[in-house]
Amino acid sequence: MNKTILSLFAVLLVLSYSIEYTYKAGEFYKENLHSHVVDITKRAVALVITGSLIGYEAGKYLVEHNKEIRDKVGSYFVYESPLVTVG
Repeated sequence: MNKTILSLFAVLLVLSYSIEYTYKAGEFYKENLHSHVVDITKRAVALVITGSLIGYEAGKYLVEHNKEIRDKVGSYFVYESPLVTVG
């Protein structure tokens, strides 16, 4: 046998083992892991959707109440003397 034939056989051997072990890995995944992966994926999607909705509502609230929030936070940094009253 020459090098070409040996190379072809080696490639066929590697390819056959790759196909065999990929199939076995797929069977293992389907029998043992698939239900867990589907459950975790559903929960992750629900978490992302819920987080997005909460973030949207929080952003909307901040935009609508920007003036009140800035006044309330700003009042904590202003000293008002109890002896001098304006007004």
